[in-house]
Amino acid sequence: MLVSRKLLFRRFLVRLFFTTLLLTYLLSACGLKGPLYLPLPKTDEVNRTSPNEAEKK
Repeated sequence: MLVSRKLLFRRFLVRLFFTTLLLTYLLSACGLKGPLYLPLPKTDEVNRTSPNEAEKK
């Protein structure tokens, strides 16, 4: 089965385009929503909250 070079090149370009599109999408989401961890509460804030306030949250 003989496949023309033009067809092979076209398939290469399509695969390259979609790979680039996927990588761009994945990289664009990095770090947009801030850090991936919650900051630890300060000890003063923990000591000030009463049990009633903690239950309301």
